[in-house]
Amino acid sequence: MMNIQKGDFLFIFIIMGVLIFLPLASAGFSDWFSGLMDITGWPVGDVTTVSIALSNAAPNVSEVSANVNSSFDPIEGGLREVEFTVIVNDTNGDADIQNASANFTQGTTERVNGTCERGDVGTDSASANFSCTISLQYFNPNGDYIIRVEANDSSGLGDINNTLTLTYNLLTAMNLSVNALTLAAADPDEYNITNNSATDFLNIENTGNQAGLNLSVNASDLGTTNAQAGANDFIPAENFTFANISIDYDGVSKAECMDSTLDGNQTTNLVNATLTAVTGIIDRGAAQSSSLYLCLVHVPAGIGAYTYDTTRGGSWSVLVASEP
Repeated sequence: MMNIQKGDFLFIFIIMGVLIFLPLASAGFSDWFSGLMDITGWPVGDVTTVSIALSNAAPNVSEVSANVNSSFDPIEGGLREVEFTVIVNDTNGDADIQNASANFTQGTTERVNGTCERGDVGTDSASANFSCTISLQYFNPNGDYIIRVEANDSSGLGDINNTLTLTYNLLTAMNLSVNALTLAAADPDEYNITNNSATDFLNIENTGNQAGLNLSVNASDLGTTNAQAGANDFIPAENFTFANISIDYDGVSKAECMDSTLDGNQTTNLVNATLTAVTGIIDRGAAQSSSLYLCLVHVPAGIGAYTYDTTRGGSWSVLVASEP
């Protein structure tokens, strides 16, 4: 067994201290720390990539030309074409803009242009111009219509602009199928003289957008220009009736001469130089019409055998007015 004296312990401690701290004295602290960092077998740095997927941006219907935000008159019996332009923006570029469409709506009435025509690039490479034309029928209801424009991109995203309206004005109008009526030949004191042929009637068509048309006739006495005629040679307007009958009326039953209900309408006795309402309404819509059949209920007895017409008394007038 080794005997360690007090002095020996101090010497050993000093020796160990030298062994431990000697490297620190022979090399600086920073050199030692750097050596610790130079351990091989583990990476000391690398490169990392960062990415993010952004969703496709929807197009934007940024502008609808101001000319469509106005009032328009119907074209009698035809179409009123309304032309306007649209600008569509897309932050993904104009190539991403797929199409544009437009419609005018009022209640259940809708007029559509499913494909507006694409024009040149808009104000910049992120926009496109479209030209739209929508036709309004002459019978489409008057009033305000909402202008709705929709645009879509190649991914199916879309945008709707419905901030503007247009006004479709009211048009009261009609068209007569003929401007002259000829009754069959008759004798004095004869009754119920009707049209001379199957086409001798007035077909009256509602060629505007008035919801319902009332008919009125201003008649005059029929006279003669025969030099042999006397003062009593005329046929009073009161001897005539007009009947508002459906277009498929057979023209031979002489129902226009009867004062009875016909298809919901009645014959009307005319009055000289007086505007007389004819029972019946012409609705609004495509090819909506009524047929007026004339009847000479009685040829006065004792008048001369001449030709009687409106030359002396003046032409008859057929007028239409809005339904009250």
